[in-house]
Amino acid sequence: MRRQRGFWIVSPRALMAQYQGPSDIATSISNACHKTSHVLLTDWKPAGSFMPWWFYEGFASWQEFAVLGETRTYCLDLARPDDYARAGTPEADEAEKAKTEQGWRAKVKSLVSKRAEKDLAALGKMSLNELVLVDVQQSWSVVDWLWRTGKLKDFAEAYKEARDLNAACTKCLDAPTSGAHEVWRQWVMKTY
Repeated sequence: MRRQRGFWIVSPRALMAQYQGPSDIATSISNACHKTSHVLLTDWKPAGSFMPWWFYEGFASWQEFAVLGETRTYCLDLARPDDYARAGTPEADEAEKAKTEQGWRAKVKSLVSKRAEKDLAALGKMSLNELVLVDVQQSWSVVDWLWRTGKLKDFAEAYKEARDLNAACTKCLDAPTSGAHEVWRQWVMKTY
């Protein structure tokens, strides 16, 4: 698997879970924390296998920070393990991925201050392999914002029920997706 170790899981379909050093124990704990969040999110108020990738990955990274104080895991959607060796398959930058929450906050604030972040509506439509590190960092930040404003549970529930980002934003955040994006941006600039 080239530089990375990983293992297969099924949640909601076969995925290749990857993780970064420094040791097998530390990385296995990180991976278990990350993947557990996927299972919890999928199984909580079941809605089939529906949950957009930005929310899966943002929530999983948020949980890693909450439990471990760092994040080391990322996911790739692969048909077969040997697909990871194909040219063009996303790779994690090991030094960047294992940053602390403080480093991720600074990165997100820098993106937002330059208006270089993805539009939330566009982020909501991305597949797993389209998400790159900065997209995962932004996704984590949106989940962090929802948690710190007391709206994460209601948002996740509305998102699962409606299966539509705009409907969930309107119901829980009193704004369409574009308005929620702007409120999140202001929160990042003020809080981070």
